[in-house]
Order: sequence, then C-alpha cells, then structure tokens
Amino acid sequence: MGASTHQLRPLCSPADSISSAIRRPTSQPSIGAWLHAFVHRESSDLHFVPLIGALLLVSALDVLLTGAVISRGGQELNPVANLILQHWDMSGLTVFKYAIVTFYIVVVQEIAARQWSAARLTMLAGVAISALPVAWSTYLLVS
Repeated sequence: MGASTHQLRPLCSPADSISSAIRRPTSQPSIGAWLHAFVHRESSDLHFVPLIGALLLVSALDVLLTGAVISRGGQELNPVANLILQHWDMSGLTVFKYAIVTFYIVVVQEIAARQWSAARLTMLAGVAISALPVAWSTYLLVS
C-alpha cells in the first residue's frame, strides 16, 4: 500500500483555543443573572416562610431590646456591631443586623434548592441562635 497523503489538521487555530480558554464558562450564571432570578422567583419558591417570619420577628426584638439596654447604660457585646453603633448609631446597627439576616435567608434559600432538610435545620438553628441575645437583653432589662 502506498503512503497516505492525509495530514492531521487542528480543529481550531491556536488563537481560537486561547480565546476559548479565556472565555467565562457558560454553565455558571453571573452574579447579576443569579440575583435577577432570585428576586423574580415565584413566591411559592420561597422556602420556610413561617421560619423567616420568626427570624425577622426575633431580629426586630433584638434591635429594640439592644436599644433599650444601651439607653440604660449597657453595651453591645458584638465587637463589630459595637463599632458600627459607635459610628452610625442605632440606624447603622439596624441596617447591619438586617443585612446579616437578609444574607442568611438568601443562603438558606440556596441550600434548600439542593438539600431541603439541611436548609430547614439551618433555618431553625438561625432562629434559635438569634433568640439568645433577645433572651439575654430581656434578662438584663427585668433584673
């Protein structure tokens, strides 16, 4: 048999392979696309609504009771929250605490999309842990 005259050719040029290696993978959405999808999801897609309500209620009590304790000469025990309180008063502290709660709720919603029972346990733990400062502030105010 004679020698083959076929040559192997690359499927793409070196420039094409470099540009494809630099491009963002299309399988992962951008933060903006994820945020848009999260904000525009159906309300029925929101998991643990009663627990979210409980977390928001406990967080509101935390802010109110922290303000009451501080007005009576107490102090914020969380060093980061105390720093925010010193620079931006109770308004800054309220924004800070609700930013943390909002972030927590978003994270739990993402966990729920993958592992519902783990997310439910995480949400229950968040409500219970958030109730601890409320109990402590109540104790300080009544004693």
